[in-house]
Amino acid sequence: MSAIRYLKFAVAGGHGAGKTTFIQAASDSLVVTSAGAYGRTDSSGDMDYATVTINSALVLSLFGTEKPCPEDFLWQILIEGMHGLIVLVDSTQPARFADARAALQILTFAPVPYLVAANKQDIPGAQSPETIRTALALDTTVKILPCVARTKDAVKAVVLELATPILETLK
Repeated sequence: MSAIRYLKFAVAGGHGAGKTTFIQAASDSLVVTSAGAYGRTDSSGDMDYATVTINSALVLSLFGTEKPCPEDFLWQILIEGMHGLIVLVDSTQPARFADARAALQILTFAPVPYLVAANKQDIPGAQSPETIRTALALDTTVKILPCVARTKDAVKAVVLELATPILETLK
């Protein structure tokens, strides 16, 4: 019998990118959120959390966050022991692509493997992953995957794309 592996991923992106939807689609259970906690009136410190059982050998913890906030204790919990980062981009809102660039700043505090998920690819006019790559000035080595966060299979594909090489390094 093999041991269960636990991985911790952050799902980051701008307001409306689909972080909560992504986590809800992946989740095995109710998504826990800190929205409105601690007297906050904005969403800058909100965080979503859920667990995802991929198979009998892999369980993921997914934490959704909008932007780096190093002084926030919830954010400190997020980056401690983090294995990977999924940056979600709303493919239909080119004016918001800079939000994804801001989310990538998490890597300065926690340099981990990452990829970009180009969300809302099912909506007419969505920008292609390559257009997003150009807009974010990302190197061709950065994986940018098309995604529809409402679809469990699409979310699972994104998560597995990030988890597989990480698991290889842990063997």
